[in-house]
Amino acid sequence: MCQAVLDADKNKKPDVTVSAMGGNQITAFALNSLFALDAAASSYFRPLTNAMGVRPSYMEPIPVTKEFVGQAAAAAVTVGTAIIGPGGAQAPLKLIHSPATLSKTIPDGLRKKSTQELIESLRPGLQEALRVKPDGRVMNGNHRLTVLMERGVDVNALPREVVP
Repeated sequence: MCQAVLDADKNKKPDVTVSAMGGNQITAFALNSLFALDAAASSYFRPLTNAMGVRPSYMEPIPVTKEFVGQAAAAAVTVGTAIIGPGGAQAPLKLIHSPATLSKTIPDGLRKKSTQELIESLRPGLQEALRVKPDGRVMNGNHRLTVLMERGVDVNALPREVVP
């Protein structure tokens, strides 16, 4: 009996019709761009909030419209974040210790770890995350970065916590 009711409802025309005047395309593009940027930022910070065990409601993505303007805005945001990154251009990393002043025993122990383990240990949100000043000076992670650079890793592309 429930299936018969559902089938009958599928054939009914909606009781409500929504109509509105066409809007300004520039405004629609701007709003959809903001929604797409919000979604990109939320997905960028999702690993951090997951690590903290929270999922704030304000970080839920707002869908963009499926019309051309919304899809064009989402595409523009996707291309923009791919080119400049979600956080914009980051300062190149500058180790605050020269190779001569670094401990010799710490890098030896770190060389036994896999590249992925070292990268994961620097992830923002962790107790020993990669922490840098706004100008790129490395405050935490010098030894691990040294080992990663020896292995040819582009350490400037790693996510980081910027500290005052």
